[in-house]
Amino acid sequence: LDKRKYINNILNDKREATTLATSILSGINNEISTNNFTKIQKAVDTISMFFDYYPILDDTTKYKNALGIVDVARDLIRKYNERIFITFEPEFLETMPLINDNKRIRVSAKDQLTESVINDMWIETRFSDSEHRDLILTKNDGTTLYQTKSIMRETGSYVVSFEVGYKSMMDQASADLLYVKPNIFSLTVLLSAPKIYFENIIEDLDDAAPNSEVVDAIRKCFTDKYSAVFVDNKNESDILLSLDISTLEHKERVTDIYPYFVHAAGSISLTDTRTNERVFNHEISEQKGSDFNSIEKAGINSLKNLAERLGLEICG
Repeated sequence: LDKRKYINNILNDKREATTLATSILSGINNEISTNNFTKIQKAVDTISMFFDYYPILDDTTKYKNALGIVDVARDLIRKYNERIFITFEPEFLETMPLINDNKRIRVSAKDQLTESVINDMWIETRFSDSEHRDLILTKNDGTTLYQTKSIMRETGSYVVSFEVGYKSMMDQASADLLYVKPNIFSLTVLLSAPKIYFENIIEDLDDAAPNSEVVDAIRKCFTDKYSAVFVDNKNESDILLSLDISTLEHKERVTDIYPYFVHAAGSISLTDTRTNERVFNHEISEQKGSDFNSIEKAGINSLKNLAERLGLEICG
């Protein structure tokens, strides 16, 4: 193989790629748009095989000095980045678990220089220190709706951050090469603890039943998972928690070698006391309990098993 010819072929290919990339970059206007992001990526992809030769853009009509194609592309992205501004409506969010912790936020993207909206732009969202990111896309009017997910944390102040999703508008390699640290726009979320009034109905059991394992399990579940506060006055509550449990006793044993059996089943529902709207309803899978000596103990055991099942189904 003729080494000189090989090198000349590479240089010719590089020259053609540079000419094409220069033409693509020259066709980019001042507008922040998906089309221009695509052109930037295409220009970089065109000369990607020749990075080691550092392709130069030599256009004295636009630049005083010769610049690398990659440097020109990176400069365009950075200038766009500084012009992009993301706003929210409302400007901060007050939420309460189980009641309104899935509110919608209107997110808007604008160009600070021209004050025009930016449509078809991908935005990454992230909740506080979570590694998980969601993607949202602005519509023709430069806005989009983002619905917060249920917040399973302690009450307090949290942040939902928004930033331009460059890696979604360009391929991974180009985004990494043109790395620009996107500006982060933060929305404060104030999480309040729900006040719950416990209204329970347990049929076919003695007076000890309201203090049973089921009630304790429910209190622990909602306290640990939702930072709930249980109140004694219904008028002070945000949520009415209704627990409806019934039991079926098998009072006669088949023989002395069989225990007493009691089956327990029920449901739990939550109602917003301000709107009287039911916000949650769950049927608890039927469980059974047994005891060789006492049908009452069999009933208590059925409730213990029901409590364990409830913990798995709701708080597991």
